[in-house]
Amino acid sequence: MQTNPQLVDDTAPIDEETIDGEPRESYSPAETHPEPERIRIGGHDDYSLDRASARERFEWQQVDFSTRCHSGTLIEGVWEGVPVADVLDAADPSPETTHVALIGVDGYTRCVPVLEVLDGIVGFDCVDERDDGAPRVVAPGLDSQASVMRLRAIEPLSLAPGEDPGDVEVALPE
Repeated sequence: MQTNPQLVDDTAPIDEETIDGEPRESYSPAETHPEPERIRIGGHDDYSLDRASARERFEWQQVDFSTRCHSGTLIEGVWEGVPVADVLDAADPSPETTHVALIGVDGYTRCVPVLEVLDGIVGFDCVDERDDGAPRVVAPGLDSQASVMRLRAIEPLSLAPGEDPGDVEVALPE
């Protein structure tokens, strides 16, 4: 397995009812965690990406996205950004990559099968202009907890068969 040891935190408690001590339905990412200036994209040719460089390097796209929040609320919106497949390809990840760790500015980390995000975008803007935790990966079928708010890194991982992706995940800090 090629895991960044900084991503693993077996001691972090999981609190599914609150985020940063606030009830999930009242959580505003802008209040507690400002948007990162750049997103680190891991791979053999790792690099960092911001809104301007994303527009210059990749095809800018607009997609409809909807997901059901863990609280049960339906979240819908039109997002603009660049294809995850292109962003990852530019970093030249290992051909054995099975998963990606999506890491937020608050340390929250989700380990997602790479095939679940390849049809998505790195969303930099929610068109209806509400603050919806940009940047974040938005992809068909990706649940709200995996669409990490305030994304600061995408790290390709190679997990062995039977290895638990949850071992890489980091719960929200209390």
